Amino acid sequence: MRDPDLLPLDVQDNLAVLFCEAVSSIAEENGLPDTLIDVSSSELSLALSEARKDLIIMVTRRVALTSKSGGPDRFDGLSIGKLAGILVFRLSRYRIVHVNTSGMEPTDVRAMKLSSKLQELAALRFASETILKVRPLVWHPELLYVLSRRHINQEMLGVTFDVIATHCPKLTTASPLDMPPFDKFYRPAS
Repeated sequence: MRDPDLLPLDVQDNLAVLFCEAVSSIAEENGLPDTLIDVSSSELSLALSEARKDLIIMVTRRVALTSKSGGPDRFDGLSIGKLAGILVFRLSRYRIVHVNTSGMEPTDVRAMKLSSKLQELAALRFASETILKVRPLVWHPELLYVLSRRHINQEMLGVTFDVIATHCPKLTTASPLDMPPFDKFYRPAS
C-alpha cells in the first residue's frame, strides 16, 4: 500500500458539502436564520486536509504494525469509528462556523447557547449520519460537552465512535466513502 489517498480532494469537497448541510439543518431546526451564519470555506478545507494527513499517518502506522506480524496484506483497514473520530476532532478545532450574534435577541438564551456550539453539533451530526450512519441519540449531549468544554483527542473519539457504531441501529444513507477504493481502507463496525 504505497501512498494511499485516503481522503482525495473530490471526497473532501463532498464531505464539506455534507458538513455545511448539517450546519444548515441544525440552524433551521432551532430557528437560527442562515443569514446569521458564515462558514469559512478556507478553514473547512484546512480541517479536511489535516484530517487526511492524520488518516495517512494512522494507516501507515497500522500497516507497519501488521507488517511485523505477517505482512502488509494483513492490514484490514481502519474502523469507520477512527475515521469519524479524526473528522470530528478536526472539524471541531478549526474556526469554521461563525454566527453573528448581534443579529439575535439578547434575551434568546437558547439561540445564544446554540450559536456557541453550532460547529461541534454539526461535526457530531455529520459524523453520526454520514460516516457512522447512526442517529445521534442520548450520547450526543455528553459528547458535545466533552468536545466543546473538555479535552478529547481523535483516538479517544475513534474508540467512542466504534462503540456507538456497533451498538446503534444503522441508517440507510449513502456517503462518498461507500464507494471503492475506500472499502479497502475503512471497515464498518462489526
